[in-house]
Amino acid sequence: MFFTSDDEVYSLAGAFYGQYIPLAKWDKSAQLAITLYYAIHLPHRIAFDILSARISGMWAGGLGPERRSELEKRINTWLEKARQFASAYENIDEISALTNIFIANNWELDPPYPRYHASEFLEADTGRLWPEDFDIHDTLEMPMMPSFA
Repeated sequence: MFFTSDDEVYSLAGAFYGQYIPLAKWDKSAQLAITLYYAIHLPHRIAFDILSARISGMWAGGLGPERRSELEKRINTWLEKARQFASAYENIDEISALTNIFIANNWELDPPYPRYHASEFLEADTGRLWPEDFDIHDTLEMPMMPSFA
């Protein structure tokens, strides 16, 4: 993901905070952008609490103690990394430019936060139906409306 405006970064941060960012969009770019945004705009403890709660909430069934501990270590590591980066590039005012540089500098690394999915979620059948594969009029029967005449 490449950010062309600050509004795009703010929109992503808002979607994350509001817990309506689609899981499919929770990729490496989004993870790095969100981490940098919260590292810059909030004190460490508040940023940590928000990231921890929102990321944990993405996984059905929650996280066990071992995975939660791993996630919390990663959040602390990445928040610190993001703060150091922001300090080194404090001359850049646009959050979109700063975010793009942060993503580029960390692209070769593993994503900051692992994806915790149950194996049955990952193995779900994702077959698709194409409009030409069926005729909706043949498969749906419309109920007859009663006549009051």
